[in-house]
Amino acid sequence: MRFLVALLLLSAVALGQVEGLPPPVVHGHSFEIVSNSRYSSHSGFTSSLPDTVPANVLWVVSRVPSLGSSYREIYVATSSNVYLYDTAGHVLNVHLYGNHRYCPNFAFEVGIAVERSQEAGLMVQAGLLAGTAFWTEGAGIVTSCPMAFAANYANSRWSSTHTINMVNVFGRMSVTGLTDSCVAVSSDSSLPMPATDRADTFELLVGGLVR
Repeated sequence: MRFLVALLLLSAVALGQVEGLPPPVVHGHSFEIVSNSRYSSHSGFTSSLPDTVPANVLWVVSRVPSLGSSYREIYVATSSNVYLYDTAGHVLNVHLYGNHRYCPNFAFEVGIAVERSQEAGLMVQAGLLAGTAFWTEGAGIVTSCPMAFAANYANSRWSSTHTINMVNVFGRMSVTGLTDSCVAVSSDSSLPMPATDRADTFELLVGGLVR
């Protein structure tokens, strides 16, 4: 009987397991140059990325202002577990034990469950830019892609409280780096070239958003 009680107590503690995250890193890159340099890759990833990457991605995703959704859940799947991100404490609460990633080559997968799909899209876009902010000029290792197959898999395997709208997958791969060569240009030169390097960094701008 005592053994059964001890086992139940251990199970209760395990179910409440919380894992910390490193604090968000503030890079020296402007919002403009990060958004100008975005690169999406669907395959060819490896799964090794430092913990600072998911820490920044989750923090940035959580900073996106609400569009009126009555709920907001941010899940992250790693090789260890599926977690629910606590936006107030910047920590991970174990939601589902075990490796439930769509693909073992992904370092981590971020799933967004909100009432409005537009809000999910904005959150995913913010996460994409958060990964790009880890790049340097001419070189980058963090790559990502929103993937419908991963979202379908998450909805069938992650036991989320609400339906997951979108899943963004992240991994390591050599990709193009930050560049100030503007992709959007005026066809008849009637508009000046947009500035891509401003004083406010991407993270400082995101941190100032009112949720």
